[in-house]
Amino acid sequence: MDAGLRRTLIGVALLGTAACAPSSVSVPDPVELTGPRTWYGSVAPLVAARCAICHRADDIGPFPLETLEDVQPRLPMIRSAVAANRMPPFPPEQSAASGCPKISDVRQMTEAERAYLLAWIDEGAPVGDKRELPRPRPNKPLGDPTDRWTMTRPYASTIQQGDDYRCFLVQPNLLTAIPVGAVSVEPGNRAIVHHSAVYLVPPSEVARIKAMDAADDGDGYRCFGGVGVEIAFPAGLWVPGNDAPLVPPHPGVGYFLPVGWAFVLQQHYNYTGPAQTDQSSIVLWRSQAFPTEIPHSVLIGDLTLSLPPMSMQTVEAVGSVVARGSIPALNVGTEGRIYAVWGHMHLLGRSLEMDLVRADGTEQKLLHIPKWSFHWQSLYRLEEMIVAKAGDKIRVRCRYENSSAQTVSYGEGTADEMCFGAVAMLDP
Repeated sequence: MDAGLRRTLIGVALLGTAACAPSSVSVPDPVELTGPRTWYGSVAPLVAARCAICHRADDIGPFPLETLEDVQPRLPMIRSAVAANRMPPFPPEQSAASGCPKISDVRQMTEAERAYLLAWIDEGAPVGDKRELPRPRPNKPLGDPTDRWTMTRPYASTIQQGDDYRCFLVQPNLLTAIPVGAVSVEPGNRAIVHHSAVYLVPPSEVARIKAMDAADDGDGYRCFGGVGVEIAFPAGLWVPGNDAPLVPPHPGVGYFLPVGWAFVLQQHYNYTGPAQTDQSSIVLWRSQAFPTEIPHSVLIGDLTLSLPPMSMQTVEAVGSVVARGSIPALNVGTEGRIYAVWGHMHLLGRSLEMDLVRADGTEQKLLHIPKWSFHWQSLYRLEEMIVAKAGDKIRVRCRYENSSAQTVSYGEGTADEMCFGAVAMLDP
């Protein structure tokens, strides 16, 4: 494993804590379903809370679902997607029989809410008595960001169909170090931003990033997987449907952003029509308490995977949990309390499982995504932490279907494949 990719992926600890770890305040509040089962009774608030977080004007959803007029012509489509659990998109298994830990995420629709919405559609989607609906409550557990840095110029891609991975250097130019509690992204053009990742790089890497930018036509430079330099630590993530600044497990979890360090904003654009531009911003919430605990992670993966043509195959990778004080590496990490989990494959992935295999042989499911989608992946916060002790193992199983006539191997390109899992931890 090359040093750049190793440092980039092991840095998922910062990503998991500062930006991708919803706290208990982000658990979806149950929508009040006791009123009349009509649009103006209980259905409109339900759709606003679970659907319109993505399906709103100028957002990632291909059409808005904000008004009755938006919803009515799409009722058959909505029913099909909700009944099949395709929408709202939340891939991890959460059924009571699965043994999976409960995940805190505002995008989840409860089974009661799902049944309620389907029953309303089957009853003919009654409108009810028209009244002024309450405005959706903003999901801002940390309030507005304390700092914002915007891309220098709007980016205009030459690609009009498919995916475009692009990296942009964003320099805070700080005069003093600042304590960081959370980092995220405000997309400039939600219609084309599929997801965004923020990386922290030290001063020693800034010149190399500028050189890659200068050598690539247009603003920024093409990138996939990492950001193309030796040392880059993931620090933030934005995914559709979750704009909230995601809160660390407690106020003392965080880190300091030193003077001279810079951000690299990696944008995954997806185009389906005429060329459009984007000018996104990195947003930061300063820690309200002195950071006393920097989280760590265990990264598990297989860098040797090779998928024969016309085959179904399961790849397994196992990582070891070791005592504190050891040096982390791929498939080796120190013990702690697991509070967030993450899995990653590309386009051939069909399912992903991650388990904690304890030293006594018992197992605890950490993550199960039975229907993998490359286009809907995130890092997930557990409602209750799970303790991983020295001597335990973390096992990742990735299942693939390669229906092409070519062998597909490990690589950072979209047409290549990966099998990774990671856990973010706090010290014991």
